[in-house]
Amino acid sequence: MTSLKPYLIRSLYDWIVDNQCTPHLLVDATNPNAILPLQFAEDGKIVLNIRPQAVHGLDPENDDDGNGNTPEPEAKPPARPTLRVVK
Repeated sequence: MTSLKPYLIRSLYDWIVDNQCTPHLLVDATNPNAILPLQFAEDGKIVLNIRPQAVHGLDPENDDDGNGNTPEPEAKPPARPTLRVVK
C-alpha cells in the first residue's frame, strides 16, 4: 500500500488555497539534505511560503514505490529550484 502522507499534504494544500489562505512549510534548516536560503533561518528553522504565486510546478509526489522503499535524496541541488522565498 502506498503512503498516505502525500495525499494528505496535497488535500490540505488545496483546501488552504481554495479558502484564500496562504500555505506555509516549517522546515528544519539544520537538516544536511535541505537546500535552503540559510540567511532567512532562525533558531534552526525556516518558514517557506508555498502559495501558487510563490512556487512554480509544485508537485508533492509520492515518496515511495508502494513497498515502503523511499528513494535517497538527490546528492546535488536541482538545476532550477522549485521553491523560492517571497516577502
